[in-house]
Amino acid sequence: MGPVNEYLNLVEAARYLGISRMTLHKLIREGKVPTYWSELNRAVRLVKRADLDRLRQPRPAEDKLRGEQ
Repeated sequence: MGPVNEYLNLVEAARYLGISRMTLHKLIREGKVPTYWSELNRAVRLVKRADLDRLRQPRPAEDKLRGEQ
């Protein structure tokens, strides 16, 4: 995957995950999604598509039952 598609802005990232921007901001605050700054525009925060793909992977249901997040 080329560098153009490697990073998404927050609107694109929320759309990619199928969640609201508020939910994405919550995941960022909780440290589940790292963010990066654009060198061209420091006002734009970016996320790596690979980090989003990691979140989309299923995990064992037992984790949730034991109270692990």
